[in-house]
Amino acid sequence: MTALKDRREGPACILLDATRPMQYIVYFQTPAWEAAMEWCRFHGLDPCSIPAGSTILRDDRAHIIAYTVIVRHADGRIVMDGGAPVIEDRTERGEAGPLPFPPEITGRQS
Repeated sequence: MTALKDRREGPACILLDATRPMQYIVYFQTPAWEAAMEWCRFHGLDPCSIPAGSTILRDDRAHIIAYTVIVRHADGRIVMDGGAPVIEDRTERGEAGPLPFPPEITGRQS
């Protein structure tokens, strides 16, 4: 399974902004891809554990980020089930809403 941080062609992830509402398709090896990885890291999400092609939702009003991860053992190995990586949905809730997606993704200046 390819992770968000891997370099390849095609869509890296889909970003949903529930606040606007808007959807952004981010492709590998683009400035938007680099910005998406930095945004994830800033919010404590590991781009190495987010499956390529998955969706990341930010909701400023509800103060959440919802996303999918590839489950890993404590030593970093991927948890497998019948030859396929185990994935799970996660939701992070903060005291404040997540930052907006960067202009490299949205095309707008904040």
